[in-house]
Amino acid sequence: MAAAHTTNLAVSRYTDFRDEPVTHLLTPIGGYEDMPLVSLEQAVGPISHLFDGIDVYLWTAKRNSANPADGLSQDESASIHLYTMEFNPEPSFYHLLNQNLRSENRRSLRPVIGQLHPGNDLCIIHLMEIQPPFPLIRPPFVNVPVLAPTTAIAPPIPTTAIAPPIPATAIAPPALPPQLLPPALNLHPDTKWVQNGLIVAGGNGEGNATNQLCRPWGVYVDDDQTVYVADSSNHRIVAWKRGATHGQVVASGNQWKFWNTSLNCPRDVVVDKERNNLIICDGKNQRVVRWLLQNGTSGGTIISNIDCVGLTMDKNRFLYVVDYKKHEVRRYRIDGTEGTVVAGGHGQGAHRNQLSIPQHVFVDRDHSVYVSDWGNHRVMKWEAGATEGIIVAGGRGEGDNLKQLNGPEGIVVDQLGTVYVVDSMNHRIMRWPRGTTQGSVIVGGNGKGGLPNQLYYPYGLSFDLHGDLYVVDQVNNRVQKFRIEQPMN
Repeated sequence: MAAAHTTNLAVSRYTDFRDEPVTHLLTPIGGYEDMPLVSLEQAVGPISHLFDGIDVYLWTAKRNSANPADGLSQDESASIHLYTMEFNPEPSFYHLLNQNLRSENRRSLRPVIGQLHPGNDLCIIHLMEIQPPFPLIRPPFVNVPVLAPTTAIAPPIPTTAIAPPIPATAIAPPALPPQLLPPALNLHPDTKWVQNGLIVAGGNGEGNATNQLCRPWGVYVDDDQTVYVADSSNHRIVAWKRGATHGQVVASGNQWKFWNTSLNCPRDVVVDKERNNLIICDGKNQRVVRWLLQNGTSGGTIISNIDCVGLTMDKNRFLYVVDYKKHEVRRYRIDGTEGTVVAGGHGQGAHRNQLSIPQHVFVDRDHSVYVSDWGNHRVMKWEAGATEGIIVAGGRGEGDNLKQLNGPEGIVVDQLGTVYVVDSMNHRIMRWPRGTTQGSVIVGGNGKGGLPNQLYYPYGLSFDLHGDLYVVDQVNNRVQKFRIEQPMN
């Protein structure tokens, strides 16, 4: 007999009312409407230490609010989304915010945005209140009678079961790009892959055991088919040998709070074969690090103060790093600290010299830079030295027809200029031949799910020397390998 499911109503966003004052009114909080607006990141920053991984939830909220409706800005829409999220582990954002709003010590609720003292003050995010189409019966806080003190009575608990919200892992932040295709790899335009994938990493539920993954993002496949996975929420890089049922931790974040020696939510990884190093996008530490592949116990910082989400390396060992907050891609010397903008860099936007929340980068042999332009639902190509990009996939708005993309993620480009791209929100992998305005589905596209022929918010993408396709299937916490059906040229 199944055990009855119970919900902690005190911390459910639908029923967070037990502490609501019912016998008296609290004085209004005034003054915040006259304060200058700041970005959502600035507003949340001072209280981020109160939550575990709030930047991941903030990232998700902003990604899902890239094109808000009803005239809201991205930050306004994202702040609503952030408030409604259930955090795991608790507390959720709405729970602490409501708790502070109910405090009778109104002086401690200083409504100053961007100048908050964690633990004592209140972070307020501005939203313009929508004017109702009908007059209010009575304006709030006008001629409200004072209630006589009584014993507080808890509101009744609804008897109808409330479905739990979708977990945050169902809409998760992105995984990133693969390595440059090997010189011998040249895929035929009509190449097909077996539609049922084989699990080559993870696939045993969410967790931190050596046969599990937790919100994997980036993937790199070496010449011997070793799969390197950025196991983000486990703060580690895990290598899975061909045929292995367990992975080997090759870069660890067991003490991830000590950012100078460990990883904190790594988002991508490539192998520098010349020096036998891993190059890692260390997301929450806002840096790129070099980690010795053999017996490495800590990483050395290469690039600091960068909001990196993806990286790759060209044949000359230049690094290309995506900065999603600056909406640009920069090229760095492997030992250099000053980067050169090679894509974007003109603020967030949809013009051809702009990007909007870029995610992944790929560099071909001519040093052309391909970028998955997530917020604009397109893939852009920036030729060497160009000041504007060219749309090579998508660019016709958000959608699911064969001329559209919805949240493009990992990308690979073959020798013919064919673009292979993760169409994440449509749970499929697409192929866009050079010069065409319409793509085709090569893997997935069977709805989101955990079957061998399904994907659930895929992100990372890579090929091996044989042309087999590797996909990070994030919500399923696995990496799928799709075998090639037809031989390569």
